[in-house]
Amino acid sequence: MKRTNLYILIFLLLSSILSAQKVDIYKRPLNYERSHNYDAVHYKLEFKFDMEKKIYWGENQVTLLSLKDDFQQCVLDAEDFTVTSVAALNGEPLKFEQTDHSLIIDLSKKYDYKQEVSFVIKYYEKNSKKGIRFIEAAADYPAQINTYAWPEGARHWFPCFDFPNDKVTNELIATVKNDFKVLSNGKLVKVTEDKENNTKTYHWSQELPHSTYLIMMVAGPFEVIEDSLGSLPINYWVYKKDVPDAMRSFRKTPEMIDFYNKTFGFNYPWAKYDQVCIAGSGGGMEDTSATTLGHGTIHDERAEQDFSSGVPGVP
Repeated sequence: MKRTNLYILIFLLLSSILSAQKVDIYKRPLNYERSHNYDAVHYKLEFKFDMEKKIYWGENQVTLLSLKDDFQQCVLDAEDFTVTSVAALNGEPLKFEQTDHSLIIDLSKKYDYKQEVSFVIKYYEKNSKKGIRFIEAAADYPAQINTYAWPEGARHWFPCFDFPNDKVTNELIATVKNDFKVLSNGKLVKVTEDKENNTKTYHWSQELPHSTYLIMMVAGPFEVIEDSLGSLPINYWVYKKDVPDAMRSFRKTPEMIDFYNKTFGFNYPWAKYDQVCIAGSGGGMEDTSATTLGHGTIHDERAEQDFSSGVPGVP
């Protein structure tokens, strides 16, 4: 049987099975919003890495607003990593307790309703596997670092209020070895080079509020193919070997965004739109202003005849 016919047969079988299943959405368990006594406003995240030892060091400068009077204890979602210190912006150490799932911080004073609170959390993790993933080089891809936060997984790589109903702005600052590039949400503020240590530091800023599960970071030796829709920057981050085939998958992106702009009468709201191909993912994750895709989405000309490289989820 030819491969194309086999794909068609599998598709028809799956369609018949799925169409026969009836799901009563009203019997699904309700997922209520979590109660919280503060409103997270901004996270300023900073990271450094040791690729060989698979260690990262993180820092989160948290800004929030109290939603009650006499607010003195802040509880954040935090899993896997180890917190080493919490301090006010003036350097004053704050007492804290870390459990398996939470970081409980005792603030130095009581805050009134709607009063702003800021503090800095420092932490690290060895052999990270959930939030920040260290990917070793293989025949099909180079060494890289990527993150995963959906649906409530941001807590695995930075302390936060990890629930979709709380929207924040954020910055992400990451220092990597000199041949790596770093992608994150929003606009690229600056790139600074440290020639003595052979590193570069990338500073990204997401200036419109979004959910924590949409915060992302990818770092690796990527080639960036630049595109645009008018003044909107559109970029495709791919491995060097995939540059000749990349536009087969991505060339219609500006046309698609333009279609949705006109259809909904509302222009794309974010600072840019990037798509990046990563290892360890078979489908895609639509993060704010940047979509991560499994690198198998890029096909050469021969493979394209059997299965379109534009189909999400292609292994």
